[in-house]
Amino acid sequence: MGLQDNVQRVTLDFNNPNIKTLRFHQYDKDARKIIITFTNLGQTVPIDASTIEAHVKWLKPDGYPVFNDAIINTDGTVTVICTEQMLIADGVGHAEIMLIEKSTEKVLHSMPVKAVIQKSVYCHCKLTSTAEFDALVHILLKVREAERIIEKFPEWEAAENARKQAELERERAEKEREKNTAIAITNANNAAKNANDAAAKANTATINANNAANKANTAATNANNAANKANAAAVNADDAADKAKKAAQDAIDATKNANDAIANMNNKIAEANDVIDKAKKAIADITTTENDIKEAEKDRVTAEEKRQKEFDDKIKEVDQIIKDSADALKDATDAVTKANEANKTADEVIEKVKKALESINDATGKMPGVSTTPPEDLDIGDIWFVENER
Repeated sequence: MGLQDNVQRVTLDFNNPNIKTLRFHQYDKDARKIIITFTNLGQTVPIDASTIEAHVKWLKPDGYPVFNDAIINTDGTVTVICTEQMLIADGVGHAEIMLIEKSTEKVLHSMPVKAVIQKSVYCHCKLTSTAEFDALVHILLKVREAERIIEKFPEWEAAENARKQAELERERAEKEREKNTAIAITNANNAAKNANDAAAKANTATINANNAANKANTAATNANNAANKANAAAVNADDAADKAKKAAQDAIDATKNANDAIANMNNKIAEANDVIDKAKKAIADITTTENDIKEAEKDRVTAEEKRQKEFDDKIKEVDQIIKDSADALKDATDAVTKANEANKTADEVIEKVKKALESINDATGKMPGVSTTPPEDLDIGDIWFVENER
């Protein structure tokens, strides 16, 4: 069965000077908790852990300071866990809560409380009261973490330089690709133009062939007419008939040649049309590839902007950690200086009290005794005298 935590709840106002008193037992360790609700002139003020840091400043009865972290709860209250060092000295200590606004670095302190630490039945002699600065240790750990991150900067810089070099290579390749694409488009356009020119020439040749065929047909008709007239006019005109037949045969041969030329021209037109179709398909493929490249470039630019933003955010986070750590370290150093000054002042007061007591004699001539336990009707922290037995 675990030990039950002893919880004390207290409400602290930022402006009400009434001092609250809490009671503890000497040498308790991590078993006593203080849950604090904050108010401002009676109005509850919840503390937000996302924007505020909380620390406890504790001055032990023997004058040693404590500066530890406090826990901000989800309900806006703050929990302080009493460590062994906080409760190692019996008597009256004093504490207050320091709240730091992360964004503006403003600091707000609560009104102080008295911490009455009941003396244990006997001393834990192996335990020694010292200053405790757990919050400072945590800050130093954050500083070391920031230093480790900074050590990685050369690696990040090398990676960034390599990325930039790769980007330059990519841009060079992109320009080369654009140049080659432009050349390919120009070549395709030239091929299409040549094909169109060839088709135009083939059409012209076809027209010429058709004209030649028409002329040949006309000549054949005329020749046949002449042959018929010659046959009708003179049966014995063999020479004229032979010539007429030869002219007719020549006309037939010319017609056949013209038809062959037309068929050849049609084949060339079909070949030219195939070349035009292939050129059009090549242009369409190039256009599709260009669109795909533009989409890929758009995605790459978006990814690059995201990567740059994440890199910049990481740099800002590291800079903020370093700044917060330096400021917290300065606050902790100031707290130690003030605590040491308080110790010195307390020691001077004790020496003055001792000298005053040495000058006092009671009726028996004995030195008056000094008790470390306060009477019930006096406040702890006052000076009182104990009557010696006669």
